[in-house]
Amino acid sequence: MQYTTHIMKKEKNELYVNIGKIIRENRSRLGLTLEELGEKANRDWSYLSQLERGRAVPSIDTLVRIAEVFDISLSEMFANTEKKKEYKSDPFVDQIAYILKDKNKAYKKSVAKLLSNITAKEK
Repeated sequence: MQYTTHIMKKEKNELYVNIGKIIRENRSRLGLTLEELGEKANRDWSYLSQLERGRAVPSIDTLVRIAEVFDISLSEMFANTEKKKEYKSDPFVDQIAYILKDKNKAYKKSVAKLLSNITAKEK
């Protein structure tokens, strides 16, 4: 019985560490600091730091709030990481997408045109 309990504790600890890695990867992808994520998710940055290190257990409510900040569903947040490895994400592109996520279509179109003009001049 003790051996089984030890294995279960180890698996649970690995789960918390993996959750923390997922949170850190998504936060970094968007270029957010712990303080910024904490403000947007209404959680203390030090608690989020503990989550990222696997030292605290997040509630469902906390995970939902964090996923909302990342503009993804919980299922997307915890989707198979193999799919994520196929596409090497660019943090700058992700940050631009995050900034534009709440803007209207006309605004996004204007930004796309501006970026197109800028990159055309570089060629």
